[in-house]
Amino acid sequence: MIYCRLVVLLIASLLLTTGAQSQGTVHGYAFGDFFHKIQGSDIAVSRSQYADVEEGMTALQFRRFYLYYDQDISEKFFARFLIEGNDGTFTGSSHTLFVKAAYLQWRNIIQGHDVFFGRVPTPSWSMGYPESVWGYRSVEKTITDFRGLGTSTDIGIAMRGTLSQQGNVGYAVLYGTRNTLQYEDKDFRTVYAMVNAEPVKGLLLEAYVDRWMTPDDPAYRSLDRTTFKGFAAYRTNNFTIGTEIVHQTRHSAGPNEQDRTPFGLTFFARAPIAEKLNAFGRVDFFNPDTKIDDTGFTETFLLFGLDYRPVPNIWIMPNIWINAFSQKSNETFSKDTDIVARLTLFYRYR
Repeated sequence: MIYCRLVVLLIASLLLTTGAQSQGTVHGYAFGDFFHKIQGSDIAVSRSQYADVEEGMTALQFRRFYLYYDQDISEKFFARFLIEGNDGTFTGSSHTLFVKAAYLQWRNIIQGHDVFFGRVPTPSWSMGYPESVWGYRSVEKTITDFRGLGTSTDIGIAMRGTLSQQGNVGYAVLYGTRNTLQYEDKDFRTVYAMVNAEPVKGLLLEAYVDRWMTPDDPAYRSLDRTTFKGFAAYRTNNFTIGTEIVHQTRHSAGPNEQDRTPFGLTFFARAPIAEKLNAFGRVDFFNPDTKIDDTGFTETFLLFGLDYRPVPNIWIMPNIWINAFSQKSNETFSKDTDIVARLTLFYRYR
């Protein structure tokens, strides 16, 4: 309760500060769904959103609230403070809030290169192409995020910039600590690196790697991991198509301290079909552990929808969300395909 009051006071002070200083801005967005689960059991064998929702359930759910405070401190320095509430932050019948990001950006510390310090976005999906090119985070996360193979922010120091005079080759690197309330007294170190390029107009390519290093403590050994990821897309005024592939090694996280190796592959596309109306679709293939073929499931995710924008900053998106399960072994119990019909609302505010 005390924490929530402090957050409310902080938000109020930010709003007052914004009124007094023109260079500071408050803005944000929210999205959620009216959904009906058409089919699927509530046996939670997956991280997917509706895996443990009962068949036939109908509900209204807001999945994310964002509130930004941005300030251009000077020509060289920019600060951002971001508060989030989401579908995982319920206390009783209400959302709680947490600090999603809080960082200082030093622009052009070297010409074409910026430094970030604090709780900063990682290169995993938001600093590069994947999330922005996919373009429908309000409907579903990128495959790396959706399957829990990365993190969106970390506490540390990052650098982002360009590697060519034309500005068509970029990079981002981050040294983080994974400091959270859970791990504040442990020696966690994380390193992220991403490079992307647009070699010809509309062709977008990106390569990514991260390494999470953990303390010499058996209790945290399963959190030690290495991730490799590739992304490619082609974007024009008329359509966008893209793909992403991700492979992760979770060191000593499996039975008998064997490695676990999740693998995912996604394809997506979107295109306008009328004024203010787009169509989009996506298919994912995911194996939670390629080293195990005699237990568990592989998953195929399908998403199809329409994107209607009646006015700027408001999107109404009817969509069908499907996650299918294939048994790796005949000895594995079956799991029905989850099929959910949704009407998603996304809006921005300033």
